[in-house]
Amino acid sequence: MEAAGQYAVCVEGRPRLGTSGIVCATDGLVVTAHHVLGRDEQIAVGLPDGKVVPAALVGRDPATDLALVRAQTGSLTPAAWSEATTVHVGHLVLAVARPGWSVQVSCTRRA
Repeated sequence: MEAAGQYAVCVEGRPRLGTSGIVCATDGLVVTAHHVLGRDEQIAVGLPDGKVVPAALVGRDPATDLALVRAQTGSLTPAAWSEATTVHVGHLVLAVARPGWSVQVSCTRRA
């Protein structure tokens, strides 16, 4: 869980409504939920070390409820992704989130 906490961040785009995000590139790209970003400015990302940095909206897709923001920082640890062809029914699924300053994990086996 310590390793997973390195790529889970907190994203704030509306007053009092935050969500988690997953770092997907070392240059600050973060995937998060579209519905949390009420506007295109005043977006902030809470990093695993406790710092909060400004972020800019890169793009959003309301149909899939996904958004991409770029945190104004470098040297973030991106999540390790699996190739879709290697994931099969019966594999363990792990969801990591940082809905505040603590890391939360949910684990399930897809049958």
